[in-house]
Amino acid sequence: LSYSIKVLVNIDVIENNESTNTTSFEKGINYNSLTSKFELRQYEKVLINDLVQQIILDINMYLGSIKWSSKVLN
Repeated sequence: LSYSIKVLVNIDVIENNESTNTTSFEKGINYNSLTSKFELRQYEKVLINDLVQQIILDINMYLGSIKWSSKVLN
């Protein structure tokens, strides 16, 4: 038996009460079942945390690129 977890984050950057950028970040992983339900739940928590950390890094890079491009264009 296998499972899948997806984490989706939608970002809407608002500046001066106007939406300037909108994007989504999605990460997912497939994994096999474990014999112990407790171990499976613990493993899922680790997987979710890892996916969230990956998305946080992506969001930081994205926001940094927006900040950089707005400085260059202005």
